[in-house]
Amino acid sequence: MENNYKPYQVLRPALFAEKQLIQNIVNGIWQPGDSLPPERTLAQQMGITRQTLRETLKTLAAEGWITIQHGKPSVVNDYINQGSLGILKTLIKHSDLIPEQIIYDWLEFRTVLLPDFAQKAVDNNPGKILDLLKQKPQPQHSRLAFAQFDWQLQELLVVLSQNTIVKMIFNDIKDAYLKLSQKYFEIPDNRSASYEYYISLEQGLENNSKHIKNIVKKAMQQSLKNYIKLAAKNRIPH
Repeated sequence: MENNYKPYQVLRPALFAEKQLIQNIVNGIWQPGDSLPPERTLAQQMGITRQTLRETLKTLAAEGWITIQHGKPSVVNDYINQGSLGILKTLIKHSDLIPEQIIYDWLEFRTVLLPDFAQKAVDNNPGKILDLLKQKPQPQHSRLAFAQFDWQLQELLVVLSQNTIVKMIFNDIKDAYLKLSQKYFEIPDNRSASYEYYISLEQGLENNSKHIKNIVKKAMQQSLKNYIKLAAKNRIPH
C-alpha cells in the first residue's frame, strides 16, 4: 500500500510522526482493519527513529486510533464509529486534517446543544451577555474579528450556563474553531447573518429574555444551512 508522506519540517519528530499517521488514516490510505507497515519500514519512510515511532504509536493507541498487537502489526481502528474524545482532541491539534463530515457534525451538535445552555446563561446573568453583545463586529469587519467574537459569545454562554462538562468540551475546540470558522466568515453574507443574530440576541435580552433559546436555535440552524451551501459550492460532501 502506497504512503505519500509530505514532510513538515517545523514539527518535532513525534508530532511529525503523529500527523503523518493520522493523515493516512483520515485520508483513507489506511482503512479500518488495515495493518500498519512494520515499524522499521514505517520509521524509515518518515525519517524518524523507531523509538520515536513506538512512542507515537502508543499515544495513538491510547487515544483510540489504532490497536497495538504485541508480536503482530498494529491495526487501524474505526475512529468515526468507535472513537472517543481522545480522537477529537488529536484532530483539533491538527485542525487542517479535520474531515468535513466532523465539521458538519459539530455544527449539528451545536444546534442541538447551545440553545438550551444559552437560555440557562441568560437566566443566570443577562447583563454580562448584553455587555459583550455591545462589542459585536460590524458586517464590514474582518473574518477574524467575527471568528473571535463568535467564539467569545459561545464561550460566555457556556460559562454562564454553569455546566462543567460542556465547558470542558468547548475548551478543547477553541483553536480549531478560530481557524475553521474564518473560512465560514470570509463570505460576506455569513458575516451579515451573524450580525443580525447578534442584533436579535440584544433585542431579546432587552425585551423578553425568555425567547433567547428560540433565537439561538434559529441562528444555529441557519449557520448549518449556510455551511451546507459552502460545502456544496466547494464540492465538499457533508
